Parts: sequence; C-alpha cells; structure tokens
Amino acid sequence: LNLLTICSKLRRKQKTHEKKCVSTRLVVDEAVNDDNSLVCLNMATMEELHLFKGGTVLIKGKKRKDTVCIVLPDDTCDEHKIR
Repeated sequence: LNLLTICSKLRRKQKTHEKKCVSTRLVVDEAVNDDNSLVCLNMATMEELHLFKGGTVLIKGKKRKDTVCIVLPDDTCDEHKIR
C-alpha cells in the first residue's frame, strides 16, 4: 500500500462517518412547563428518530452549550418541532 491509497481509504471512512452522524434540527416551540430537563416531541417524530418515552437526548444550543433532556410524547406538538 502506498500513501495515496491509505489517504483515499481514510477519506472514504470520514465521508461514511459524516453521513452516519447527521444531526437533526428541530424548531423550538413555546414551552408548556417550567422544567428544563424535559422535552416533548410528536409521536411521529419520535418514531422517525427511533426515540422512546423516557429516553434521553442531547440538545446542542447556538452558543455551543449541551443539555441532556428526557423525551416525552406530546400529540399537540407539531411534527419537526420540540417543546
């Protein structure tokens, strides 16, 4: 193996890893409760993201702050929105 072959293999691995790690962006809706550790999602969105009731999600904010929250289903929440 030469250096060019190794570099091309590394690039392919990086591209496949980037495809797997696609983040999902949801629009934040008005909060119903005052608890910052709970988020509500539509059941269809939860199924699409393979989440279940009581599961944990990592939310990344605009200012690079991370928050871990518990997911709860909410039928009144629109699809692709988070409350």
